[in-house]
Amino acid sequence: MRFKFIPSIIGLVSVIFSNNMSFAADIDLETIRHSAEAFVQTQITPPKEGELSIEVAQLDSRLRFSHCSEPLETSLPGKQ
Repeated sequence: MRFKFIPSIIGLVSVIFSNNMSFAADIDLETIRHSAEAFVQTQITPPKEGELSIEVAQLDSRLRFSHCSEPLETSLPGKQ
C-alpha cells in the first residue's frame, strides 16, 4: 500500500521544481520537504482500517533558490 503513493510524491516534487524554480532564498530544503508531505496528506484519504505512511525523498543539498516575492505553493498537475 505504501508504494502506491510514491509516483504521486515524485510527481509533486517534480512539479515544485519545474514550475517554481525561484523560491524565496530563505526557504530551506526541509521546508520544501515538509510542504510537499503536508500537501500529499491533504490529497489522500487514509484507509478506514489501515495506516497511511507518506515519506518524502531527500532533496539534493546542492539546490539553491533565488529570491521570489511569492510564497511557496504546492500543487499537482491535472488529476495525477
